[in-house]
Amino acid sequence: MDTPKILVAGGAGFIGSFVVRALLEQGQKVLIFDNLSTSHKLPLADVNFVEGDLRDGSAVSALFKNNQIATVIHLANLAYAGESMLKPYDYFSVNLQGGLNLLDTAVQNGVTKFIFSSSCTVYGNPKNVPASEASTLITESIYGETKFEFERILNWYSRLHPDLQVVVFRFANASGATLDGSLGEDHLPETHLIPLLVKSALSGEPFKIFGNDYKTPDGTCIRDYIHVLDLAEAHVKALDFKPQNGFEIFNLGVGKGYSNLEVVKKVEEASGKKINFTFEPRRLGDAEAIYLDNTKARQLLKWQSQYDLDSIVRSAILWHTLHPYGFKVS
Repeated sequence: MDTPKILVAGGAGFIGSFVVRALLEQGQKVLIFDNLSTSHKLPLADVNFVEGDLRDGSAVSALFKNNQIATVIHLANLAYAGESMLKPYDYFSVNLQGGLNLLDTAVQNGVTKFIFSSSCTVYGNPKNVPASEASTLITESIYGETKFEFERILNWYSRLHPDLQVVVFRFANASGATLDGSLGEDHLPETHLIPLLVKSALSGEPFKIFGNDYKTPDGTCIRDYIHVLDLAEAHVKALDFKPQNGFEIFNLGVGKGYSNLEVVKKVEEASGKKINFTFEPRRLGDAEAIYLDNTKARQLLKWQSQYDLDSIVRSAILWHTLHPYGFKVS
């Protein structure tokens, strides 16, 4: 049988494509499993790829039967808090049933390392920021609830299967692009703040900010933005990390929050363009302010973010300038 591979579920997505690239740069053997519902196969055309849906148990079983898989990195989730409040069935089905199919099949086939990308949404609206891993978990959206519940499932599996090592990452808004602009963010559809702001700056199209009545200094909600290159590096480091009790959770963030209006200003400064924005009512499921304490990741995982918001914005502008149609040719 082939050399053991690292399975990246959701590896054709934004974060997944960066994780795959980082793994390949380390000389790892990688296999992608993705249904391409919000992603593109094109940027990773030379990587072993299987198209399929995690909710399809037979497809997941075949994946492990036909490949020798040693480690699973799970990034294949629906990931929009607002949308989750309108489509609860889809989110519970994909994020929980799909995740459980992947996890259980992995364990049955001898996988000993499972790395899961969770979310800072498990903290809801934290009373104190930056939130630490010990902060109270109170979810405010179906999306956050599915992340919280799957974390608990992973904890139980790690307790029931002593050979299984689980690493969970909680993070906020993954953003940015490679510094040379060769790989970036092209969601279908795009709902993330920074790429939408960049597109607005470059095109002159109006932009909507949801909510200006939050109890924050400027009335707009506050978030922690992390460069996707930093996220990818954390996933690589997790390969060699051994949780003391088989299960470990890490916050990944820069430890500082930025309001929507502060991000608007950063994009305007970096692009030299004025953004035409309007305020709209709040969206369901959006937290007021959330950013993360990364002390634990720095101490145990030996990981620290290398890129600030300015770097994120500049790399995003370069990507969208070089790829005005995303991964499409025209």
